[in-house]
Parts: sequence; C-alpha cells; structure tokens
Amino acid sequence: MEKLKKMMAPSSWRPLDGTGVLRISRRQTKEIKFGTWNVRSLRSPEKVYNVCKEMKRLRIDILGLSEVLWTGNSKKIIDEDYTMYYSGDEDSSNKYGVGVILNTKRLNTTVSLVPKSNRTMLLQIEAKARNINIIQVYAPITDGSVGFRPRYYRFLQRSR
Repeated sequence: MEKLKKMMAPSSWRPLDGTGVLRISRRQTKEIKFGTWNVRSLRSPEKVYNVCKEMKRLRIDILGLSEVLWTGNSKKIIDEDYTMYYSGDEDSSNKYGVGVILNTKRLNTTVSLVPKSNRTMLLQIEAKARNINIIQVYAPITDGSVGFRPRYYRFLQRSR
C-alpha cells in the first residue's frame, strides 16, 4: 500500500515522480450574474447610486429594472463602473419605465439599445460566441388598469 501511494500523482497536472511542471492555464469562463428589481422610482438622483452600491455588494453584473419613471430613451453613465440604459415615456407623465444597469468594468462591450415602449426594451451586448439579448419587461400588476391587462397578456400569447 505504501508503494502504491508513492506512485500516485498528487494532482492531474504533475508527473508521478513529484517534480513540478509548468502549468498550462485552463480555459477561463467569464460568469455573468443577472438580477431584476422593481425599484418603484428612481426620480431622485441619489437612488441610482444606491442601486449601484447594492449591485457591487451582491456582485451583480447586469440588473434589469422596472418602474424607473424616467423620461425618454437613452443611456446614462452613472460612474466609471456602471452605465444605465433606459426606456420611458416621451411626455412628462413618467409612468412606468424600464432600464438595465451594466457593470461596465466587467462587461466592456458594445451595446445597442432598442426601446419599444415604457414597458419593454431590448439591450444587445456583444459577446465572443454570440451576442446576448436582454429583454426587460414590466408587466401590469393585478391591481393595475383593468383595460390594459387583458390586451397585454393577449399580446404575450400571440408572440409565443
């Protein structure tokens, strides 16, 4: 038994005699952590910084947001680490609104934004194998507008 222990390799990248060899690095996969959050309003400027602090604390790279309540469709650079893409109403009512915050330190890629409405947006992130499409949707809640809910869910059934 003692002789058998000496013959066994301590790990898969070392020879049986125990001498060290140059280790070839294994393929590194880049894990991306996603999240979603109904923020209920980001009207005051400091709230978006609090969201980014939570992203940093939880190590989230891509965060989808609902009820942003921002006007227009664009991107906003929050700081050197985070950029927010958003889609909202064009008028001053600021109803609903969706957004996605990206950790630009980890995801240093080109992005295209396709704003559909104040409830849906598409964000395309360039990746090595294939592009990543992120669709952020804010669905109506049960106590929302009675007329809008059935139309919205019929639309979702047709698009399957």
